[in-house]
Amino acid sequence: MEQTLFPPLPADSVATLNKLDSALATVFPLKPKFRQDLPYAVKDLSDYLTRDRALRRPDYMAEPRFFSAYLYYFLPWNLLRLARLFKGLQIDVPSGSHLLDLGSGPLTVPLAMYIGLPHLRDRELTFTCVDLAPRSMRVGMDLFKALAGQSCPWKFNLVKGSLDAKNSAPANWVIAANAFNEFDSSARSAAKMERSAHILAKAVSFGGQLLLIEPGTRWGGRAISKLREMLIEQGFVPLAPCTHSNECPMPGDSRSQWCHFNFDVKGAPKWLVSLTARAKMPKEDLSLSLFLATKGDVFTPEGVRVISQKFFVPAGLGQYGCSAKGLTLIVTKKGGFFPGQLLKANWPQNPELDRKSGAVILPVLETK
Repeated sequence: MEQTLFPPLPADSVATLNKLDSALATVFPLKPKFRQDLPYAVKDLSDYLTRDRALRRPDYMAEPRFFSAYLYYFLPWNLLRLARLFKGLQIDVPSGSHLLDLGSGPLTVPLAMYIGLPHLRDRELTFTCVDLAPRSMRVGMDLFKALAGQSCPWKFNLVKGSLDAKNSAPANWVIAANAFNEFDSSARSAAKMERSAHILAKAVSFGGQLLLIEPGTRWGGRAISKLREMLIEQGFVPLAPCTHSNECPMPGDSRSQWCHFNFDVKGAPKWLVSLTARAKMPKEDLSLSLFLATKGDVFTPEGVRVISQKFFVPAGLGQYGCSAKGLTLIVTKKGGFFPGQLLKANWPQNPELDRKSGAVILPVLETK
């Protein structure tokens, strides 16, 4: 993996993402009145998504204003977020692999892989994309063709269905991005999540990999933590961001922090930044929660994963991280680390505990 989970995109990827604007104009052109209204539609959809889930209409994306806002604003930001993660994970899928994309929406995951992983573009990959909204997938398919052209050898099977849609065989890669953000803390959702964990476990072939991605909200981190626990019980081995298979020290309950990462918006197209400003929704960073695991005979990478941004502590700068010792407070004199960075730990013989958070303290003499 990269030194950090969220490295900047290379020039080729930035150029490809920038072309999304013209691809959208071709595939889903907006009438003048809708284009003029777009910044307001973006703001309205953002406000709507912050409502209590129980108050949302299940078909809210069928609203033309909301669908346009999603395609022109939320989709591009999601693509940047995922493309940078995919590059940081250094995903390398052999030709002939089968990938299962659950909760695909407008093919967000395949689009982000095409943007962020240029080395995969010439490989023969087959995607099974599953979503309850076939219209969204069809628009995503048209976007992919407009962006990638006709020569791309990737094949797609679009399936209308939910997480438990039947598939012929386990996949080499299973990716579920934003598939659990409609769940809540109710007992009913907890039961559905446990069932989902069993479905996910069966969907991955031996030696295959499972990647879960949720928004960097408390609930997103909580959902990831719950699924992580269930999947480890079923034999999955964590690969990232975890450096251990122990209990998650940042589960996102009412008494604890939640595991999520914030990183900068480098690589965002100028047209997207402009729309963001016109919608009066300034964006200085991106965030997400994730869990990458495998079903096979491998070892979890050791070390300390940097989680939080830097903050001041009496000894210099502090950042929260995660290690096999639990919640970890990384202390440096200056500099600090990137969120997502994996550190080799040189632990003191008797590590101290932070009185405020209870975290074990890892002093670092210098940073590079």
